Amino acid sequence: MKKYYSQIVAVVLLWTIAALSIPSLNQALAQAPANTICNRVRFFPRPGFAKRMVGGKIQGSNLDATSGFVDLATIATPPPEGQWSELKFNNTTVYKYLRLFTPTDSWGNVAELEFYSGDTKMKGQPYGTYGSRNNSGNTFDKAFDGDTKTFFDAPIANSQYLGIVVAGVADSASTNSPTTPVANSKAHRHYHIGNSLTDTIGEYMQATAKVAGYNDDFFDRQTIPGAPLRVNWESKGGFGTPYHDAFVKEAPLTDLVLQAFIDNGDSQSPEYSLKFYDLAKQSSPRVQPWIYGQWPVTGSGKPSSGTPDWEERAMTYMRVYVAHALNFANERPDSGVRVVPGGLALINLKHAIEAGKVPGMTDFFPANFDDDLHLSMAGRYFIGLVHFATLYGQNPVGLPLAGINNTLPKLTPEQTRVYQQIAWDTVTQFKRSGGSEVGFKVPGNIDARAHANAIPPFNDPHVIFISNGSNYDYVLNAPTAGPYELRISISADKPGHQLEVTSNHKLVGNVEAPVSTGGAFADTLPITLNLKAGVNLLHLHVPENRPYDIDSLKITTLGGSALLNTLPLTNFWAFNPEINAGAAYTKDFNVWDAETKDDGLKVTAISNNQTLVPDANIKVEAGDFKGEWGQHSNRRIAVTPAAGQTGQAKIIITVQDAGGLKRAVAFNLKVK
Repeated sequence: MKKYYSQIVAVVLLWTIAALSIPSLNQALAQAPANTICNRVRFFPRPGFAKRMVGGKIQGSNLDATSGFVDLATIATPPPEGQWSELKFNNTTVYKYLRLFTPTDSWGNVAELEFYSGDTKMKGQPYGTYGSRNNSGNTFDKAFDGDTKTFFDAPIANSQYLGIVVAGVADSASTNSPTTPVANSKAHRHYHIGNSLTDTIGEYMQATAKVAGYNDDFFDRQTIPGAPLRVNWESKGGFGTPYHDAFVKEAPLTDLVLQAFIDNGDSQSPEYSLKFYDLAKQSSPRVQPWIYGQWPVTGSGKPSSGTPDWEERAMTYMRVYVAHALNFANERPDSGVRVVPGGLALINLKHAIEAGKVPGMTDFFPANFDDDLHLSMAGRYFIGLVHFATLYGQNPVGLPLAGINNTLPKLTPEQTRVYQQIAWDTVTQFKRSGGSEVGFKVPGNIDARAHANAIPPFNDPHVIFISNGSNYDYVLNAPTAGPYELRISISADKPGHQLEVTSNHKLVGNVEAPVSTGGAFADTLPITLNLKAGVNLLHLHVPENRPYDIDSLKITTLGGSALLNTLPLTNFWAFNPEINAGAAYTKDFNVWDAETKDDGLKVTAISNNQTLVPDANIKVEAGDFKGEWGQHSNRRIAVTPAAGQTGQAKIIITVQDAGGLKRAVAFNLKVK
């Protein structure tokens, strides 16, 4: 069996714990010398890999550590091996954040990095990508240790950076309020914990609150770029006030916003969400907890990788966050925990732009993203609106456009109003749906998501090829509490391959993959899970180096009855196809389910534009369809636009199993 797999990677921008050993970054800056202007950089390449630095950019920002950067200089030619090199450049601006943004396939490689103002070496707090390749210990701080024999070797090849927060440069952030709002008497006290996706939107929520009249509200945070909640808990500080100080000194807090980081492979966020909430509640007994739902990187969804597209992954993320919140509510029934639907709102904004409902805006990603994960000024303003609408419960439609650093997002009045309306509609509809809008359904089901390199192969949707370091997470919605048996269907060519099982953040044990021949699958011996009624989180981890395959996961009550139903799956993928008027669009794909046979799955499709594509013009056919590379598919969809019509329609495909569970995917069809 030919195996296909892909790494889903995000721009993982973390601080090391060691780099956060100071009480807080703010205290360090308060003790720093005067402002300086960077116009020179010295660097020493990693021995033997100098060519990897070609294309690296020296950048500065006064917004935050992950956005708002401008290019100051570029390493245009390979630096000489075994010696220092320097770049001199014209610059008259003081920047608080300086960094080297490393080129593609460079693994962040550099041995030493120094920033200068003329002949004076600049001081500051180092920061950069968390971790090292294969956990080698070659972390970003090695580039600031004064030793040219050590070097930074990042865990990810692309989009890495390292730099300093310049000592003595004041924070330039200020809210830009174009009108004088009417004062609002109800004060809120917000505290946010997360990473760069929290750091870059909190100020926009604050700016929106101020133009809405909330002049006396309090906003603070602890953020570590790219960090999961566990790293925030274990650190002693980051940007903003450290949580262990803020929870006491800034009490009583009204809102605690917690951001998990799915793309960092973090399965402990639910556990650490509870830790943060419990600690905050000691001084703020009425604090409202929120789970901030993020979004995936924009580069996902290429046919050759077999990954779902960005929109499908973003919806999967939302299902995980809803499960996270349900798990939180089960553990803390009186908390009233809720989700900030950030990823869902971006999906809705994407749909609106693609449908031509945002005047003057035609392409979602360039307009709302600065890179493959971080948002542009317009995107940050939008997610700030989502936070405002969620936390305040107030409709932002009609509020003046608000910005920071005396700069407004580049949105027209019409675009601003549409952004505000989409944010409000998303929040209100999501609240009414109780999370079912993102696909979380009735008890007795299993939902699953893969990350790292646990990806359904492109040509065989039934099998998941996983290798060293892979993880596979399941949300188990058990109908009743009690012991259940877990069996995993695995194909392994040699004995000794282990799969680590964690249930509700507690290690259950390891199961050994049964040896098989000819690619056959066999069930592992049963392992007992003690599940709660309702939401449970199951995490499978591959600690061994040898890869093997997983076909299915089966969970039953003791004795092998009452199988939990799993959601049906599909490998359908389409990236905004375009056809000419008068032509038809066809696509072959697979659907499958662990409990329902393929021919027993009900597959339907509808259109959101009945003028362009009436539902009657969409046909889904079952059969055995052979593709040009020999792959087999069991479904074919044919979409025929109405005669003489052009435009765009969203086609939604729904797969329903015999147990009534549904999974939906969608694509946008453009008719020219």
